[in-house]
Amino acid sequence: MKILVVDDAPEIGILMEDVLNPHGFEVDSAPSANAAMEKIRKSPPDLILLDIMMPGKDGYEFCAELKTTTFRNIPVIMVTVKRDREDVERGYRVGAADYVTKPFDPDDLVIRIKKILGKKG
Repeated sequence: MKILVVDDAPEIGILMEDVLNPHGFEVDSAPSANAAMEKIRKSPPDLILLDIMMPGKDGYEFCAELKTTTFRNIPVIMVTVKRDREDVERGYRVGAADYVTKPFDPDDLVIRIKKILGKKG
C-alpha cells in the first residue's frame, strides 16, 4: 500500500517512513499541494497524510479540491498541530477521513491507517 505524505517539513516525511515502512507501507513525500497533485496524477496513492499549514495552498484547500477530482476516493488523514474544534470540524467538512494532531502516537496512526484502508479494500 502506497501512502503520500504532504508536508512542507521534510523531517515529517522521514518520520512517516520510519513509522510506516515496518508495517509494509510504501511512503512517498511531497512538500506542497501542487507537488502532491503532480505525484497523484502520475501514481495515485492508497492514502494521503496531509498537513494543513503549508505555503501556497493549505491542506484544507487541497483536500477540498482533491475531493472534486477523479481522485476523490483516496482517503485523506489530516496530520497537523491545529487542534481547535473548529479546525477538526473544518477538516472533516472538506473531506478528511480522519484527523490526527501532532505530536501523534505512531501506533495510533498505524491503527487509523489500517482501519481506513481496510474499509477501502
